Amino acid sequence: MRIDTAFVTRWAKRLSLPVALLVLILFFRSYWFVVVPEGMDTMPEVYPPGTTCVVQRNPRHLVEGSVVFLEVEAGAAAILVRVAKVVDGRVYPAVDNPRSRFAGYAKEDYPVTSVRALVLSGVTPDSGVSGPPGNR
Repeated sequence: MRIDTAFVTRWAKRLSLPVALLVLILFFRSYWFVVVPEGMDTMPEVYPPGTTCVVQRNPRHLVEGSVVFLEVEAGAAAILVRVAKVVDGRVYPAVDNPRSRFAGYAKEDYPVTSVRALVLSGVTPDSGVSGPPGNR
């Protein structure tokens, strides 16, 4: 049995673009890039303002120590916090910088549905790749 390499090559070329597009669509449905906004001083040592973060949208599982973007007020921008604990579908945030203007939000708990994104890694504007301490 002889394989026609021209036939295989032709079909491989025809399928490569649609497969690549499908892979990109599936990737960007679950993951995205978020830039830490100016003035977000909750975690300045690990994620200073301007850091580009790779995030998982609407994460299903959160653990203590995870870094997340949390919507604390309806319609307001999400803030960058560390998860102190998760109990009965409620997230208890922790703010690393006690002098942050967002430190007051760490005194309350929020539903897990308020978590907008789980930070997987980040690239700081001047020093390269950073990530949560558990991921280093």
